Amino acid sequence: MDLIATRALPARRRSLTVSMVGLAGVAAFVVALLPLAPGVSLILFWLGGAGTLVALAWRAGGGRPLIWIVTASHVVRTGLAVLLVEISTRGLRLFPSLQLGDGFWAFAPDSAYYHHYATQAAIAVRAGLGLPYFAGGSEYPILLAVIYRWFGPHPLFGALVNSWIVGCAMLLAFALARGLGGARAGHVAAGLVGFWPSLALWSTQLLKDCIILALIFVFLLAVERFYRRSGVALVGPIALTALTLMLLDRLRLFVAVCLFVAAVMIGIVKATVHLARRERGGALGEGALIVILTLAMVAGVAIKPPSSADPFSYDEYLQLAELKLSQGDHAGALEQLRIVVRVKYHDKPMEDADLDRLVQAELAQLKLKLKTERRVEGSAWRAMIQLEEPTGLWGNLLRFRTLQNLRKGFLSYKAGSQVDTDVRLTSPWAVVRYLPKAILNATLTPNPFLRFAAVGSTGELRGASMLEIPLVALLLICAILGARRAFAAAPELTTLLGLYALLLAAFLGLAIPTIGVVFRLRLDFVLPLGILAGVWLEGTGGRRRAPAGA
Repeated sequence: MDLIATRALPARRRSLTVSMVGLAGVAAFVVALLPLAPGVSLILFWLGGAGTLVALAWRAGGGRPLIWIVTASHVVRTGLAVLLVEISTRGLRLFPSLQLGDGFWAFAPDSAYYHHYATQAAIAVRAGLGLPYFAGGSEYPILLAVIYRWFGPHPLFGALVNSWIVGCAMLLAFALARGLGGARAGHVAAGLVGFWPSLALWSTQLLKDCIILALIFVFLLAVERFYRRSGVALVGPIALTALTLMLLDRLRLFVAVCLFVAAVMIGIVKATVHLARRERGGALGEGALIVILTLAMVAGVAIKPPSSADPFSYDEYLQLAELKLSQGDHAGALEQLRIVVRVKYHDKPMEDADLDRLVQAELAQLKLKLKTERRVEGSAWRAMIQLEEPTGLWGNLLRFRTLQNLRKGFLSYKAGSQVDTDVRLTSPWAVVRYLPKAILNATLTPNPFLRFAAVGSTGELRGASMLEIPLVALLLICAILGARRAFAAAPELTTLLGLYALLLAAFLGLAIPTIGVVFRLRLDFVLPLGILAGVWLEGTGGRRRAPAGA
């Protein structure tokens, strides 16, 4: 026993060192709040994120392998982000047709839009003004605005946050897989999430995919804890599932709906079993979970973001223009006016008279001009806004024609990578008949057997995207093989994973005919299945090691 205790001392010292490194990282993160130069702030920001990830990995109990996996993947993702920003900013001759300049790329055009909005919103927050209107879900741009408010408007700050969130998702995947198949299964699941090629690419852009993936893992972990506890201890998991589902409802509705439907189906079956066995406590617990999840879905749709909900409310932009004028930034003020003034044919330059009106404080005349020029497009905008109301939204989800309307919306963009453009989903039979092909499209496209035009803004990357399909196929095979062992350890979690993946794959294949969009969104169900794949791979490795230890 003394010998064992003596050998344990170095391990404890190493653990203490890791803890100190994590605390130092947190301290560096706090120091970065100071108004330092952008380069110094970025370095401290990275050190703070890396330090906290190391500390969290040590606390997760995965040992040295987990720490190395998390740290190495974080270095790879952040290094790739710096490389892509520098290439696009400097205009280097690498995929020149995909470069948008200023650090942004054509395969993630939303990043530039988010960055621009967050930059203006950060100025508004700093000046005590209201947040401008944002077309779409404003939660992620507002998060970027908060980051820009404290650290400065640089796209790398968002990329570093994304990489840190992916690191947290790796730790959640480790916890889930460890509960099903042990620590080695957790290491495999964490590695799949951290080093998945396309996720590493998306994490370098200002996109909300990383947050959504982490929230999916949080929801799965909360459900897993719910079925392992009883009594008062159920309150925590139920509250966490509700909060996570509400956030997913705001960020990506169809993911929240698939998780909700899968969880409710399991809850109904479990409640029925409890009632058949006259176990009232278990049935009440399942009923409480179903009710809370339903309320969370309704709340997620009903709660409005803090930004302006009126697309015709351009007072915030005018106030920003006034602020920039007071600071002597005439070019910045003119840019704000370009945002709100409706310009026909999108090529007409801003007239100096508009700026003169603002300089002379004739805001009433300027607002009247804006209102007149926007009146033409008012009816179309109002029709789009009405779809975001809770009653209209849920009503649309219950109609079969909604799938066809969604497909029409994507087809109207006329992207070069669209499949099955002639499919019409106007009846239940049409949906059932097309469902197998839809699931195949959602999981294994693009592939060499699929014909699509290599044109458009991301044509150069479409051939490279096929390289990930073998990885997806292998992961799905391993997940299917590992499902039996995982079901024996946690039947509810395994069933939830399978149902959710099937529902989301079906929805993506039915509603979205654009391969590029599906290629990005399918990670929301492919990577969670990495938990089951890790269980099977760990079991295979254990069987191979058994003869050597016999």
